[in-house]
This record gives sequence, C-alpha cells and structure tokens, in this order.
Amino acid sequence: MQSSLRARRGVAPRRKAAVGRYQLVLAITLSVALTGLVTTQFVLSTSLYSTQEKQQRQQHKSHAKGPNPSNLRTDSFPREQLHVVVPEEQKQSERRLNESSREHESRENDHEDEQKTRPDSEKKDDLLTQQDQKTTKRNEHGPAQEGIRKHKTDHEAPEKVESPVDEDHEVQKAHRETVQKFVDDRRVRLKHRISRPKVARAASPPEVEPQIEVAPPPEKRPYDILDDPLQNPDFNKPSKPLNFTAAVPYLGVLIDGGRHFFPMDWMKRAVDRLSDLRYNLIHLRLTDDQAFNVLLDSHPELAYPAAVNNPHQQVWTASELRDLTAYAKSKGVSIMPEVNVPGHAGAWAGIPHLVVHCPEFICQRGYGLPLNVTHHDLKPILTSILKEVVDIFDDPPFLHLGGDEVNMAGPCFNEVRSPVFNYTAFEVVLKEIIADVGYPEKQVVRWEMTGQANLERAGGVEQFWESYPGERHKAAGPFFISNRLYFDTNQDQNAYEVWQNTRRFYVNDYQPEAVPTAIIAGTFELSTTWWYDRNILGRLLAVALGARNETLPKTMKDQDHEKMVLDQYQVFCDQLGYSQAICETNGGPIIPTPEYKKKWGDGWVVWKAHICERMTTTEVTKAMRPRSSDRVATQANSYFWNVFGFPAHTHTRVGQHPTLPDDLQALQRHLIPHCGVMLDTTRSLVPADRLGTILTDTVAKLGFNIAQLRLVSNKGFTFAPSSLPHTVGHSLLATKEIKVYTRSDLMGTVAKASAVGIQMIPEISMTTGSAGWYESGYLANCPNRLCEIGDASIDVTNPFLPPTVYSLIYELRSIFSSSPYIHLGSDERQDAAACYQEANPTFHADVGAFERKMVKVLEASGIANDSVLRYANSQGEVYSDRTGGVTHYGPDHATEIPADAPIFVSVDLLRDDGWTLYQRVKELVSKKPLGILAEIRTLTAPRWEGLEIPERLLVYAMAVSELPTYANAAALGERYGELCRALSDRLPGLGRRHDCALPGVVSGKVTFLADTSTFVQQQCQMATYPVTQHHAKLVAPRYNATEWEQLRGAPRVFPAAGRDPQRHHPVVIGHGKSGDESPVESVAS
Repeated sequence: MQSSLRARRGVAPRRKAAVGRYQLVLAITLSVALTGLVTTQFVLSTSLYSTQEKQQRQQHKSHAKGPNPSNLRTDSFPREQLHVVVPEEQKQSERRLNESSREHESRENDHEDEQKTRPDSEKKDDLLTQQDQKTTKRNEHGPAQEGIRKHKTDHEAPEKVESPVDEDHEVQKAHRETVQKFVDDRRVRLKHRISRPKVARAASPPEVEPQIEVAPPPEKRPYDILDDPLQNPDFNKPSKPLNFTAAVPYLGVLIDGGRHFFPMDWMKRAVDRLSDLRYNLIHLRLTDDQAFNVLLDSHPELAYPAAVNNPHQQVWTASELRDLTAYAKSKGVSIMPEVNVPGHAGAWAGIPHLVVHCPEFICQRGYGLPLNVTHHDLKPILTSILKEVVDIFDDPPFLHLGGDEVNMAGPCFNEVRSPVFNYTAFEVVLKEIIADVGYPEKQVVRWEMTGQANLERAGGVEQFWESYPGERHKAAGPFFISNRLYFDTNQDQNAYEVWQNTRRFYVNDYQPEAVPTAIIAGTFELSTTWWYDRNILGRLLAVALGARNETLPKTMKDQDHEKMVLDQYQVFCDQLGYSQAICETNGGPIIPTPEYKKKWGDGWVVWKAHICERMTTTEVTKAMRPRSSDRVATQANSYFWNVFGFPAHTHTRVGQHPTLPDDLQALQRHLIPHCGVMLDTTRSLVPADRLGTILTDTVAKLGFNIAQLRLVSNKGFTFAPSSLPHTVGHSLLATKEIKVYTRSDLMGTVAKASAVGIQMIPEISMTTGSAGWYESGYLANCPNRLCEIGDASIDVTNPFLPPTVYSLIYELRSIFSSSPYIHLGSDERQDAAACYQEANPTFHADVGAFERKMVKVLEASGIANDSVLRYANSQGEVYSDRTGGVTHYGPDHATEIPADAPIFVSVDLLRDDGWTLYQRVKELVSKKPLGILAEIRTLTAPRWEGLEIPERLLVYAMAVSELPTYANAAALGERYGELCRALSDRLPGLGRRHDCALPGVVSGKVTFLADTSTFVQQQCQMATYPVTQHHAKLVAPRYNATEWEQLRGAPRVFPAAGRDPQRHHPVVIGHGKSGDESPVESVAS
C-alpha cells in the first residue's frame, strides 16, 4: 500500500512504468541523509512486496472497472481504490508480508556480507547491472502499466508507447525528478503533522549509497490571486467531479465577504470547484463590522469596502451578484446571502446614527458594534435592503440574518451610559420586516444564540457554530451546523481530523434524533490568499468525505480509519486535479500556522485601524501612570497601628558648636532663636557623607544652630522610608553611586549635626507641590499640569492617605529627634485647584477636610500643631483649618511678612551681591521671626566653591549675629575681610576667590537641572503615559454620486425605499450596462 500510495503522489510514476525497488530505497535513504528525521520504516514498506504481488495488483487494476459516476452509493466504489481492507484479506496480506520480510532480511544480510569484501569498482558495475535488469522488468510489465493509464481522466490525451531505450531514459529522468520532488516535499511535510499507519521497523539500509548533491528547493511564494487571478493553479487544472454526495440536503461553505473582497472570476471558479466537490450551497456573507460589501440601489451610502487584500477598494455591484447567482445555479449551487443584524454592524455607519457610536469600544475592540435598533428609520431601511437582497439572489433557498454575539457590545453600552437594547422588541420588528419583504420566515437562518437567553428570535433555522444541538439547548427545528469546522481557527488539523469532526454531526449524543439540514464549513476572515494558505480546498474535500457518512466495518480500528481516510483523500485529490501542494499536505495547511497567525494578526490591526479612523476622531492626551496605592496603604496601616498613640520621638540634646577665638565669638551669638540653612536635596542630591561635611565643616563653625533638610517636593522623593515601600523613594538625579537616603543615612547625618550643635528639621510636601509622590499612587490625575509646569498635588480624597502621611511623619520625627519642628511643605490650595479640576471636573477636592483630620491625628500622637511648619501660599492667606501653626515665608514670597508672629523666613544666598544680601537679612531679622534660613539649592563641592557659598554664608552670619550693624558696603567689606582672613584656616574654601573681597553678583544666570524644562520633560515621561481618546463622528458615504454612476453605468433616479422624500433627496445611480437593460437580460448576456 505504501509503495502504491507514493506512486500516486509522484508525477512521473503515474505516467510511466513503476520505479524499481532499489530506486525507491535510494530516494528514501537520501531523504534520511538530508533531513535526519525519516525513520527506516519506509524501506521495509517499499521492499517487502514481491514482484509477483506487484504484477497481480497491476493486473487487477488494469482489469478493474472504474466507478459508475451515476451511482452515488459508496458501497459501489472499488475496494482497491478506496483502500478499505476487509479482515480476511488483511490476514492474508499480513501473512505474505511476514514471509516476504523474512526472505528480504536473509537476502539483505547476504548482500551486506558480500559487499563488504568487494572493491568499489565492482560495486558500481553491479549497480549499473541492477539498473538494467530493473529496466527490463519494467518493459516486460508494459500491459499492466497500460491498464493503469486507462484510468486517467478524459481531459488527458492518450500517451504513445515508447521504445525500451527511450523508456529507460525517461525512467531515469523520472527517477531524478522523483528524488528531487520527494526531498522537497518531505521538507514541506515535516512542518506539518501527517498521520501515517504504523508498520514494522525496517531493516538497515544498504551500506553502499551514491553521494547525490541535491540543491535546496526554490522559495515558494504563497499565491496572491489579486496579482493575476487566472494563474491560480488550484482553480485551473482539469478535474473530474466526485461521484458521491453528502448525506444531508445541503453541503456548503461560508465565504466571508463581510471582511474580504473576492473578485468575480475567483467566485465563479470557486463555484466550479465546489460543484466538483458536490457542494450545493454557498453561505455568502455581505456585511460585518469590517465591510458592507455590496453597492445596493436602495442604500448605496452603506457600501464600504474591505480594508485587507483589497488594493482597489472594490465592492460587489448588484448586477455582478445577479450574474454570479445565475452562474452558480447552472452548476447546481445555491447562494445563501447573509445580512448580519443586530450585532457586527460597524460597517452600517454610512447612514447617520444607524450604529451605536461608542468610540473607545470601536477603536479598542474593533468589532461587535451594535445596530441602533431605536433608529427612527430602522424598519424601512431594513425592509428595502432585504427586498433588494432577496431580488438580487433570485429568491434564495435561505436568507441568513446573523444575530450572534449581541452580548459582545456590553462595553459599548457602558461607554455611552445606556442600558442594553431590548432585543425582544427588535426581533418582533424583524419578524414584521420579513413579512413585509414577503420571504418565508421558516427559511430565515440565524446564528446560534450566544447572548441573551430565552430570546424569541425571528427565523426558522438555527446555525450551530459553538456547540452541538442539545449541548446547550436543543434544536427546535431544522438546523445548520458548523461547529469545529472553522478553518480559520483550527490549527494544523489534517484531512482525517476534519473527517472525524464532520462525521461527529451524525453521532450526536446530546440530541441523537437531530440530523442537520446543512453542514457549512466556515472560512471566517479568510481572503483569497488565505484560502490557499489554509488549504481550504483540501479541507473541503475532507468535509465531503465525512459528510457522506459511509458505513464502516465495526472491526476496523482507529488507525485503520485514519489510513483509509488519508488514502481516499489522495485518490480524490488526484481525481479532482488539485495541485501537489494540496495533496501532499494530507489536508493540512500549506503554510505553517505561526506564519498564518502573523498574517491574521496584521489583518486585524488594519481592520481595527480603518474602522476607528472611519467612525472616530482621535485625540492624544496624557494620564498618570497607574501606581497601586494598595501596597503602600497596607504597609503604612501596619506601621500606623503599631505606633499610633505613642510619642513620636524622644528629644535628642545637641552638642556645642566648635569654639571660635574670643574676638570672633560674637559671630556665633544670634539675634533670633533659630538661625541656619535649608539644604534642598530634591534639587541637588549628594551622598549622605557630603551632607555631614557641609554641616560640620561650614554650618557649625559659623555658629548656625538649625538646618532644614528638604526631602519631598515637586522635584522628587529623596527618602526611602521603612514605614512605606522603598519604591516610594526616587529621584531623577539619583545614580548608581548617589542614591536616595535610607533611614540609616539620615540618622547618621542627624547624629553628626547634633554633635556640633545643629538641630535638623525634615521637610516633606504633604498635599500640594507633591509631584515627587507619584510612585506612591496617591497623586491626583493631572498629567497636563505636571508636564507643563512640573507641579502636582496629592489626591486628598483617598481614604488611605491620612495613615500613610502620619506613618511617614512619625518615622521622620523619630529620625530627626534633635529638633522640635517638622516641615510639611506648601498649602497652595488655589493653585492646586487646577490639578484637581483636571483630575475630576465634576468633583471638588476638600483639602481643608484632610488638613483638619491630620491635625487631630498628629495631636493624638503628641505632635503639637505649633511644632509643624508650612510654607505661606502665594496669596498670603493662612487657612484656619491648616495643619501647622508656624508659617514659613520663602525667599520668593511677594506679600508683606507680618512681624512678631510665629513665623520662619528664608533668604536666597545667590540672588544678590554681598551688600544687598546683608541688607535683606537685616530686614528679615527685624521681623523677629522664630527662625531664619539661608536657602542653598546646590550641594556639590565644585559648585559650592564656584558660587562662593562659604563667603556668602559668612555675610549671612554677620547679618544675623550680634556684630554691629554696618551702614555701607565699604564698612561691611572691611569687617568682612578681617573675619574672612581670620576664619580661612577653619572654613574649607573660604576666601580662595577674590582674596576675601565681599562677594559680588553671581556672573551669568544660575540654573539647576531640576529647574529646567528638560527635567520637567523627563519627569513627565516617567510619571505619565500617552492616552489616545476617541470621539464619535458622522461618517460620510464611501462613494459619491460620480463614483456610483461609474460603477453602475448610466444613471437613473432611484428613490430609496422607505425614505421620506421630504427629508431625503433621491440618489442618482445606475444599474446594469444601460438604463434600459433588465436584470434578466444582464444575466443572460
């Protein structure tokens, strides 16, 4: 059987004498050397047959009569051609195989021993002698071969009888072609799983193997029918129709015109092939979300071409479909058109408001759009469409109206904030429409219901595609079935598996009495090219084999079933004239599934893009990157309940400042309680050791007793707390060497500062000016404000925010235990309103409620409100419900600073020259604040010296100390020079520039990376992501009046059915080749 099977597969062996056993062994062993995957079982299967058995089989074939085409019963088909082996014949065959196997093994062993002792020259001579002997045998069996040639189709011309010399030459040529073809096809078949009957393990191949160099097969380009439709090899070879029919009234195939355009010559050739396969029904989809593939006279504005594999953006005209219908009927094939309602209606957008416009659903999902069943003109529109469709297809035996997956549109209705339509009412209207059209409702087909349960739908025939009748619900009447015959999704199923799925329809355990009216093979989403890629013709042949429902012997095993089906597939594949690519794959796909899936995925991308572009306008906005605040809240809550109610910290006493000489000690005596510096680590991130050096070597020696450390602001979050996940801490300024501070880093810095008499105040932004919190997930969603000016606020409505902020405050107070104060940043409520408005235009964020809550939480833990600092806002307003009893006026504050109030003030060291700085500090000291701070925004050593920070700090120290007040710049400069020279050996870098002259204005503009637009852009990219928003728009008709005229021919006025002539203008279109030509005449022509 195996040798005869291969003989039928080859091209030359079917036309010439059978190739000898040694040539087949040579071909198979060559494939072993090239692929490494072919097992030795083929050698035995080709060599076990004796010459006598071959002659008997050839004589049997030469005298056997071919099948009677008029007889459609499968039991009249010759057993030899069907390869159905009855048990008795199978036993006899097995006995002959065993005897031949033993004889063959004996001869092979003797041959191998003899070959080992002979020189290579003799081996070559014997090889040529064997070739001549085999050629003589083939000449002797000429009549048998002539008998085989009688079975060829009528389309082939009779072959002439060649001389022995010519025949030998042709056989050798055929042998080379067979070897090359076998290797090429084997490479293709190895990509697919091909089921084969199991045979005994073959003997070892001969030791002598000719070394043949085989060139790699040429690259095969999948056929694109759009290039040249007349060159498709699968539709132009001569064929002989099958001589059996299905056991159901209708055997059909679905052609997906709702997603692809199929040229008319392709459609007609498809009809020819389907007729050869004894298919008698084409399920032709006209509409889906992706296309409205017909230009109707009644509603030409609905026409919308498919976007994939349709370079000329074509749709079918009514005259083309009429002509196709007539042609199909002449071939015994009916066409069932499908107009899908009420789901999958995206392509109906040519009529305004006929489709529910949910732009985000349209662009994200791309399919499953619902028809607007509440449209005031829905009934007349559908009536006119269906009337024309029924007329075009000449009263088809069935009319398909879709009806599946209406539940898929749920997110669409949610988007437009509308309840799902009452489809029960729609089905009632649809029944009225069918009656108005005059088409029998019992012949209307609907898809298996996959949405609303217990919905009484219009139609009399149900098409099952997801289940079997009775599996979910019973078939109440006639039904079609397509379950497990969707060739777009079935992976690498071969002919046998497709045959099994088809026969399953006749053995339905869920509803045994249910027999389908039609079996429909589905080719959803497959274009002309993809029909080739997925080997649809080969699979349709397998469906036809399964649909005839032949009776099989009860004793036949599964492997025998498989062998029988694959053998039948090969016989009929050759008979139908299909290309070798189709036959050799045993019904499997032509190209590997991963390659097809890539094409399929690319097609869906194009479909979604086109429907989105057609029905929506696009706006690209930004949104804050989603950060889960749950993890932060969980850890903060745990920390909160462990520490709540306990004192935040035990006050750490600070040490003494470094002692200065007696004549300089006045510099360390200050006019106000707290004098010091503010170090901004969010603008200038330096290692913790560098902070300690600044505090001990410069700040402490000038007599300052306080240092504020800014850790959280709009610029970053430079502390990795243990009360919250460490990922909350981050900074764009961080590097591998310089990282955000840990708890131990800050405790070390505080310890160093305390040792030299400096109290440390931590500063964090708690509500506004808090863009640095974005890793926590607590920021309000105001990406535009963040990306424009680098400012964002915390979402104070988050219920988990209070324990989170409290936990952070508690931890910082326990670290910064040397100071009674903590700084909670700004309270710019009016500026923050823009952020909250962007996040939720309909909701007002009550910042005051959050502030009042925080006051109570902090007081319950022993943190007094008068120990909390807050920056004064730009309006100078102090809110009564604010957390923090001490107002801090920054260096950029423009309003009047009150005197004798619980305030802190700041000065910018780099803004002015030395004399102006001195005057500004004296003015602030006169306000008698609780504290004054010199704000330092750069902390790196090079810029520290380049900007003369030590010199400016000395001027600042002179202004806040008990030194005399100097009336002019000269007097200040003279005293400054004396102090500078006296302290130069104590303060690093002091006086190195300008020889202790009073600092001047900083040359050039001082910029910091954190204040640049580049930093804001980087922060924007890190904290936000682009969001594409879609807005619904009205769709213009795809074709204008001129294009209609060109497509239709001569124009005529055709008022659309069901339209109010007062509201709608008549459409000028054409029909047929001339205005007077009737549809019948057009079809006849």
